[in-house]
This record gives sequence, structure tokens and C-alpha cells, in this order.
Amino acid sequence: MYDHIPSQKLKLLKSLIGRKIVFVSRYILKSDFYLDDFQQNADGSVEIKLDTGTVIHFRAFTTGASVAVFEGKAPLYGDSYVYMNVSHNSFWSSRIGQKIASINILQVESFDKYYPAECVLEIIFENKTTACMEYIDNEDFFDALRVTSEFDESNLIRHQVLSFR
Repeated sequence: MYDHIPSQKLKLLKSLIGRKIVFVSRYILKSDFYLDDFQQNADGSVEIKLDTGTVIHFRAFTTGASVAVFEGKAPLYGDSYVYMNVSHNSFWSSRIGQKIASINILQVESFDKYYPAECVLEIIFENKTTACMEYIDNEDFFDALRVTSEFDESNLIRHQVLSFR
């Protein structure tokens, strides 16, 4: 039903294993600049470029309460967002150039086919660092995609639906 949720993009996601991210950019919501570590916590799509030249982007998918995965460059959402190269910020600098070792897809326990809730895509690198693309909708973050080193289990009860190396 939803063809851009992580479980429907397995071939693309599996192609990331053993590859290196060489560039990361974000379209960041301007009104989120006040957030601590806004380059990671602000809403907006995340775009990665791999050592193969492949470009993939992630964004919030409200209808399915999920992370959405797309091959290709992220579209600009409008004047409310700012494009930023975040490759060398404090978060991404330890991940750029590292091989992707595994990927986990996590889902809310109360999911169904109309509400897949694949809310976390966790990328684990060979140096044991992680990058979690997390769809989040709570009192602090409204319908947002944020990037963290560890997803926040207190927001929702989740369980792992897929892991591959």
C-alpha cells in the first residue's frame, strides 16, 4: 500500500551494506533553528550520497507515521526550508567514510497495513556509530524526521521488524 516505507525498499536498503556515505545534506525547517543541535533535530529531509554515486533521501511520511525512503535527490519543500551540507558537523564527521555494516527497521507495536509505523531506520557503521532516521510526532516534535545516534524509546514502544547485514 505504501511503497516508500523502509520494508518496501529492501533492495535499495540492502545495496547500502558495505558502502560508504561520502556526503550528507539536509533541508532544515527554518523555524527549528532554535533547537539544540538543530542540524540533527530540526525537521527536514536527509539526503546521502554513497561512494558509488547513488543518492538516497529520507523524509517524514505523516500518513503512515513512518520514515520514507527514496532513491534520488530530495525535492525542495519551499521557502520555509534551508539547504545545508551537514557532512562535517559533529554528528556526521565520525560516520562519513565509514562502511555501513547493518541496517535495522523498527516499527510501533500497534502497526497495521493502513498505519505501518516504520518509525526508525537505524544505520550501523563499521566503527560502531549509528545514524537513526526517526519519524517522530509528539509534544516536542510535530510530524518530523530527525537524525540521532540513538532513537528515543520513551516516545513509542517499538519492536524490530527487520535487520540485515
